[in-house]
Amino acid sequence: MISQIPVLVSSLLPLLSLLTSVSASCIHGTHLLPRQSETVPISNFGYSGNIGPLNWVSINETANALCSLGRFQSPINIDASIELDNGTSSTLRIPDVEEADFENLGTTVEVVVNGTLVDRGKEYALAQFHFHTPSEHRVFGEYQAMEAHFVFQAEGESSPALWTSSSLSLPVPTSLSNTMLPPLPDSTILVLAFLIRVSGQSELDPLFGSIFTALPAIRNPGSVTATGPLSFARLENHFATHSFYRYEGSLTTPPCSEGVEWLVVDGPLLVDVGTLEDVKSVIGFNSRYTQTALGERNLLN
Repeated sequence: MISQIPVLVSSLLPLLSLLTSVSASCIHGTHLLPRQSETVPISNFGYSGNIGPLNWVSINETANALCSLGRFQSPINIDASIELDNGTSSTLRIPDVEEADFENLGTTVEVVVNGTLVDRGKEYALAQFHFHTPSEHRVFGEYQAMEAHFVFQAEGESSPALWTSSSLSLPVPTSLSNTMLPPLPDSTILVLAFLIRVSGQSELDPLFGSIFTALPAIRNPGSVTATGPLSFARLENHFATHSFYRYEGSLTTPPCSEGVEWLVVDGPLLVDVGTLEDVKSVIGFNSRYTQTALGERNLLN
């Protein structure tokens, strides 16, 4: 088997090229796109013109092919065809922190904290959370002012599998065909999405105020600062007391990879107008357009 390693590596090169071509995307900080250094990466895509969603595939036609070909793309308009889960099999835990890294990736701002989501008996680790304005998902046609994406990666290993072209979506040498693969790190990505509505009510979650007071320090792409203390107790309670929509879709940024588990909470969080304006002044418009219904032909194909 050792003598076959060079062949094995050469077979993996197409997959490796997909990973290395990805800039700062919504999987930043996961094992699929690990943090490389203290430097904050800046996205090579955007939301208008030649680097906007209609042209993401042209930035890298190999890596971003699913942006124009995929049939299970996100975000979507959530309707009665999407499963509504009562949440009894899911638990969210994000420890309070005295401070957290707060980064500007050029296309969004993200907060780096640890946390755990257990969903249907499977454990996921929180890599980071970031924001979109306006919301990317719509619920029965209605959108909100913002959307927060908490990006989790699966903990543990996948089950052993046969080394075949179909299991890897890559050509496999005849000498390695049907070889049993050892367990590999589970690459499943789960995104927990909270829609955020503008409100003048007094029951605003102080979490966002605590985060966004640090915005002036990261107005420039590539910058990073530290937040003040962050408490996630009310966010955990919101998740525990609301149902959520569940579906399998894709990343909403290049490379638009599919097989992403989405949990979209039914019931918005609240933010005040001033906070929304502060966020928009830094990240502007950063939402991908609504995709076709799951399984339907891609709008760009």
